[in-house]
Amino acid sequence: MHEKPLIEMRCYRLHAGKAQTFEKLMQEQSLPLLRSSGCEVVYAGASLDKPEHYVLIRAYQDLADREQSQQAFYSSAAWREGPRAAILDCIESSVDFLQQRSVLTNIFTKENHE
Repeated sequence: MHEKPLIEMRCYRLHAGKAQTFEKLMQEQSLPLLRSSGCEVVYAGASLDKPEHYVLIRAYQDLADREQSQQAFYSSAAWREGPRAAILDCIESSVDFLQQRSVLTNIFTKENHE
């Protein structure tokens, strides 16, 4: 399988007391919807030290693929009539970080740590 070169890390800060609800919604509803829509989910999970911090890592071919994929998913009836409202109710804020997979791979496989 060809690895998609663009990595998006979406970091969520959840409202107090919403981490367990968010995790359940993600695992049981949102992630299956994302995957069934063709989205490559690389990782999804809470921070080890702060359960109210959660990351969703997805891969795309390029910025145009990201835009098209997200527009199609977030405008779909399955999302809008499904877990959308409950998921949004859990989120205080979010931030996206984009980087080429090759840059991240180089960081994590670099033998000479400076």
